[in-house]
Amino acid sequence: MSKIAIALYVVAFLFAFAFAVALYHFIQLPGDTRYRTMIKTSMLKTARDTGFTALSIFVFGYVVQMIADIRWKLFEGQTNA
Repeated sequence: MSKIAIALYVVAFLFAFAFAVALYHFIQLPGDTRYRTMIKTSMLKTARDTGFTALSIFVFGYVVQMIADIRWKLFEGQTNA
């Protein structure tokens, strides 16, 4: 595996963990006052952003790994001159 792809997977995992924490706090917070409703809305936005970021970084890591595999297959039999 490519070192860059592994690093991207680790970063995606961290963002996915942040998504889970934000979603947990969104579910646990009561929304009975205006201030708590604003906080709950903010948590939902944070969950949406971190979830989307985690997904995009994971897909980008997958693309990087595919490119590394293609380069490896193309230049497998060649040596540096």
